[in-house]
Amino acid sequence: MNKYLPLSIICLFCVAISAIYTSTTGCSPSKMDQLIETLMDKTVHFHDRKDAAWALREYNTPKAIGALIYVLKDTLDDLDVRSSVAESLGAIKDTAAVIPLINTLGERGDNDFRYTRFHQRVILSLGEIGDERSIKPFVEILKSEEEPDNSDFFGMRQLSGTAGSALTRIGSASVIPLLSILKDESSKEVARIRAIKILGNLQDTTSVLPLIIELNDDSQKIREETINSLGKIMDQRAVRPLILSLNDSNFNIRAKSAIALGMIKNDIAIEPLISILSDKNSYVRASAAFALGELHNKRAIRPLISILKDKNQNVYRSSEEALGKLGKPAIEYLVSIIKEKEINVSQDQIARALGHATDMESTDLLIGLLNDENSDVRTIVIYSFYYNKDSSSVEPLILRLKDRDKEVRKAAARVLECFNNTKASEALRAALNEKNLEIISYSYAYFIRIGVEGTEELLISALDKHGNKDMAIGFLNSGNFKLIDKGREWLDKNNYEVYSTPVPSGSEGLKWGQNR
Repeated sequence: MNKYLPLSIICLFCVAISAIYTSTTGCSPSKMDQLIETLMDKTVHFHDRKDAAWALREYNTPKAIGALIYVLKDTLDDLDVRSSVAESLGAIKDTAAVIPLINTLGERGDNDFRYTRFHQRVILSLGEIGDERSIKPFVEILKSEEEPDNSDFFGMRQLSGTAGSALTRIGSASVIPLLSILKDESSKEVARIRAIKILGNLQDTTSVLPLIIELNDDSQKIREETINSLGKIMDQRAVRPLILSLNDSNFNIRAKSAIALGMIKNDIAIEPLISILSDKNSYVRASAAFALGELHNKRAIRPLISILKDKNQNVYRSSEEALGKLGKPAIEYLVSIIKEKEINVSQDQIARALGHATDMESTDLLIGLLNDENSDVRTIVIYSFYYNKDSSSVEPLILRLKDRDKEVRKAAARVLECFNNTKASEALRAALNEKNLEIISYSYAYFIRIGVEGTEELLISALDKHGNKDMAIGFLNSGNFKLIDKGREWLDKNNYEVYSTPVPSGSEGLKWGQNR
């Protein structure tokens, strides 16, 4: 027996309770009736009917829901209107709409593209309602998705993707039906991949053991998606199987396994991950470095420092970030390297690694190191704040403008100009008042950008006394005629040949007064 009342009875009932509705909701029944009348009248322009359907979402009443369902079920009605109806039913979230919405998924027409859009809207609405009766038809959509060479591939792929998102919204009740796709030997590869991906998004531990079995599948695509999902679920039972996958012949499998191990965070993976830092594939090495950073174990420090010398940018940048995540132990070791110069690693790489140490303990430690006796340590730590940009470092950096070491003063001036901070700006502007030509030369780019009228002569004097080629070229491209002439003169005097012309005013780059 149908447990839902016929639409005619619902509508009669709604008329009888309209007075009660007015006193309890504050919404006008007469307005709602006008909207329903507009929606039901097929002689009205479809845009107006869509607007009426949209507005009816504000009336969570049996009468409004009944009218919306009535139009939804009319297969001869305009698809755009019915899509708007489906969207409003999803917003209202009344379960009376579930079966009517599901029934529309079997409709087909001459315009596949329009029906695909309509069905996508229906699936989204069912996902918003979140009723478990939607799971079965969604799983059937996943199973119907075809391989890329099928003519209907793109339409079904869109529907499968939307169904996957809806299943994720419904939650853990979707897990067992999705696992049935994996157990069914007749399931297509594309459906199994889609199911595995959704299981990862659901992050339900019920699926861990079935997914571990999928790590042995012959399909590389299935193994890759399985590894991704196990990483998202972050269950410790997946650690040892993933460690075994670090030895896979395919580099993508090795790399994704490393990333997943980093997400799960178990220290038994440290040595296996360290071992693949020497992998022949750069993606694998970079992934291993990322994972070691996620594990936060100081055993990884020396191996990570060793690959700072890697020729591949992705690898050494991943190592820099990982070292930053290791915090205080990594900072202390990097400082010892600066002092002892025991490893041939560039100062810029060390600065970037230190700059990725952004937790409070690390920041406090770095600020303390600004007072270190070793000038190289002070300089590199200052440059680390170019990447860190922690506002608590501004005042300690300002003090370094008076440091006894020239390189430290230069570093402080250059880093302070990168802060969007009032105190940093005031400290640099003070150099103009003090006619501190050295600091002005270090932060010439800042002073060109603020373009204070009448400061050109100070900038020119700074170039004469402390300038270099980069500063002269900055003048040449500044858009300020006095600075352009001086830049050209300085370059000629110092036997530099510059073949490019000044960048036109208003274009990107260093421009006089651009930050006023």
